[in-house]
Amino acid sequence: MIDTTRTRLRPLSMDDVHELYAYRSLHEVYKYHLWAPQTVDDAKTFIEKYSVTAEITPGHWKQFGIYLRSDDALIGDCGFCIFEEEQAEIGFTISPKYQRRGYGIEVVRALIDYLFTKHNLHRIIAKTYPPNVGSKTLLERLHFRKEAHLIKCVKVRGEWQDDLVYALLREEWRNSTK
Repeated sequence: MIDTTRTRLRPLSMDDVHELYAYRSLHEVYKYHLWAPQTVDDAKTFIEKYSVTAEITPGHWKQFGIYLRSDDALIGDCGFCIFEEEQAEIGFTISPKYQRRGYGIEVVRALIDYLFTKHNLHRIIAKTYPPNVGSKTLLERLHFRKEAHLIKCVKVRGEWQDDLVYALLREEWRNSTK
């Protein structure tokens, strides 16, 4: 479990399936993701596969729900996959009704700190599609560098899309938080 001033990150549970489905199935959300639940059962499978246990296994994604500390409402989810060589990839989604309130930067900052501190990582990457201005802005505010613009490298719902790759080194993170 990871606490921020206003949120708590912890594994999703089956009690979250309807809320997860509600925001992840919105076009304004899934247009920026490879995965979009078609049914509530898809959301259940996602929770079972990536979140139910507290176990973190290198090479496999671990997904946390983002909950308000005030009322335990699920407002989004974030995840990471730790690779060999002390590196990880992160991803994050905030429900549209909670966007533009600073939750994203608060949560991603805490996730980065958790990964660099608890897992002693050297490097964290994040990928996003070029039209996702919110994610690009958030990553840049947290001192991620854009390292690559990959042209038509990922097929999303039958169409080839570009991908941007951002990265942050542990020493860059330490220097930015001083």
